[in-house]
Amino acid sequence: GASQIRMPVVEGQTAQRWPGELRLWVENIQTTYDMMTAVEGGLERSLVKDYDRGINGGEFSMKMIDPFDMNVFVLTEAPRGWARKLRDIGCEADSLKANAVAISDVMVKTRTRRNTQLLGGFYKHFFQAAVTIEQYSCAVHFSAGKELHQTLTFQEDESAPSYSNLGSICIYLETPALFHLAFTKCSRAGLVQPERNWVDVQDAREFVIRAVVDPASGEELLPMQHVIRSAYHADCVVPPRTPQNTSGEICCDPKGVMPKVRK
Repeated sequence: GASQIRMPVVEGQTAQRWPGELRLWVENIQTTYDMMTAVEGGLERSLVKDYDRGINGGEFSMKMIDPFDMNVFVLTEAPRGWARKLRDIGCEADSLKANAVAISDVMVKTRTRRNTQLLGGFYKHFFQAAVTIEQYSCAVHFSAGKELHQTLTFQEDESAPSYSNLGSICIYLETPALFHLAFTKCSRAGLVQPERNWVDVQDAREFVIRAVVDPASGEELLPMQHVIRSAYHADCVVPPRTPQNTSGEICCDPKGVMPKVRK
């Protein structure tokens, strides 16, 4: 969909692990079930770990794990009638006639309630993202279009794995002002790696930060690399909703930003 999960295969390297679950919207959950039944006919084990009620639509949802036993995916139908609208945002799913239409949520498990709330505070402080804090979870809100609301959720969970060999996440900020402000704050906090000046970053339309930290103390909370990009970056597939648009991928409204998960 408008977001991407990239899982490159590198010979001799251990598969990277997303420390939680990735929820995908599909157009028809029965099509997913039929495809998995066909695939598992040639396997010695099942990749489907559980079935549950539909989350956003459809009769049921499916929880699956990748062949490396590293990453968990939850598949559920998109709300009725939304598939066409989601494809119209601009993505490869339409041209490929894919059943999967969007990433709905990416969830990261955390071990303490304190860290759950501090993680949300990071995105609010550095990227002006909208954040919802509940008793055991915190959601960061993203939007690539009117019909596509997505979340990055931090969920307190006793089964939270140790954070190692993580992938990275790429975030696009819609306006040049938000992008400049994010760079300034991240640079002053010592998060930009390698260190870069604004002239180079403005030209590249991206910079990289090494981890998620507590904005107040600088304590490292999540050792996951973030690639921060302007919505005018050449790789953006969703055009920015501004008159000066020249290119696009995953962008945000003033209330949030949009992730691309890289493995």
